[in-house]
Amino acid sequence: VLGKYFSFSPLIFNLLFLTFLCLISSINLKAVSKIQSNITLFKLSPLILVIAFLVFYLNPKFCITAHDFKSIGLTIPMALFGFWGFEGCCSISHLIKGDKNAASRAIIVGFFATVLIYSLFHFGLIHIMGAHNLGTYGVSSFVNYLGFNSAPQTAMNALVSSAIITAYLSSSFGAFIANSEIIHAMAKENLIFGSKEIKKVNKHGRPTRSILLLGFIIFIFSLIITNKFILNSLSNLGMLSAFSIT
Repeated sequence: VLGKYFSFSPLIFNLLFLTFLCLISSINLKAVSKIQSNITLFKLSPLILVIAFLVFYLNPKFCITAHDFKSIGLTIPMALFGFWGFEGCCSISHLIKGDKNAASRAIIVGFFATVLIYSLFHFGLIHIMGAHNLGTYGVSSFVNYLGFNSAPQTAMNALVSSAIITAYLSSSFGAFIANSEIIHAMAKENLIFGSKEIKKVNKHGRPTRSILLLGFIIFIFSLIITNKFILNSLSNLGMLSAFSIT
């Protein structure tokens, strides 16, 4: 019922969702890390499932041709997009406790673990579905190619769909925290208008002013630009510009 209502009321959904992000981003960072850890375990379930099936699922028709290798270069722009999140990890690395190398170890280990898991995951998807079916029907349809009867297939479809939605929510949450920290860091250096107020923190040490400012900016953008492809393009342009300038 909520899904049908929000599909006709994106304004209300955006307002409620951004309000939720602002509230949860303002709590103690230890609580935030616990939430993210639990979410990560759940959203990894389809990846682990596919990797596990890669061991047991035999597809004699599966092969990689010379043409496939030549086409790898075309996938690089979209593959790089998937790793922009590590720029966000770098922006909040100063919040990691421990010795001076703790942050770099966390980022490097996390990066290579992500590369390994997602490489095995996509290799498993192509092995189970085939590249054409994966491109046509999407990741969530891989359950339909495992040969299960209706009951297990329905349950697995629900698990995969829930995990994908959770992954989107988790990514939004992580990006929101990282970007609010960037605004806060800029305010501490007096680089933006109203820095004196924006750099203030609450009793948990969270930059509530920069969190609210970011939520407001995103909400205004969602009002002005309703086409998600244009919003994605603007996001990519902003990130690429920031990388190029620095």
